[in-house]
Formats: sequence, structure tokens, C-alpha cells
Amino acid sequence: MPCAGRQRPVAALRRLLRKMPGLGKAAVDSFCQDMQLLWTELYPFAEPRALRAARRLRLGGRGRPRRQLPAGGTAAPAAALAQIERQDGYTLLTRRLSA
Repeated sequence: MPCAGRQRPVAALRRLLRKMPGLGKAAVDSFCQDMQLLWTELYPFAEPRALRAARRLRLGGRGRPRRQLPAGGTAAPAAALAQIERQDGYTLLTRRLSA
């Protein structure tokens, strides 16, 4: 989720996006995560699926991925983590990493 200082504008953007027909919470989360590359106001943003995957894979502390990447640099890793969570790809990932 976005950092504390930027929550209000991001929350307002998310509310506006949710009003669009066909955009649910998961779609808005994915959009905000991907768009942080272009809209620095959204940085850092990770959708709940990415955060769940990071916790399950024990990445970072206190249930949050580490923020060692430059501004906007969380979009690709967060998208990959969300994809792992979406596809329940933990077994395949751990098999490939241990090979």
C-alpha cells in the first residue's frame, strides 16, 4: 500500500477508479501498482496479493517487502509476487530455486 504521507490522494484516485464500470478492487490495486512507474505519487504501492506472497516467501520484515529499490522500482517485483499469489505458484517457484 502507499506510504502514509500520500494516502489521501491515492485513496481519492482509487475511489474514482472504483466508480468506473467493470473495475473492482483487485483491478484498481493492480492498476495502481503498475502505474507507479509513471505516477510517482503512487510510489511505493504493492497490491495485497504481492504483500501476501512477500510474507509467505519471507521477504522483508514486519510483513512488508523491503524497500531497497529506487522510486518506481517496486512495480516489477510486486507484479511478479502478485502473479505467484494469483497462480499459487509457490511449489513451482521453490522447486526451481532449489534446482
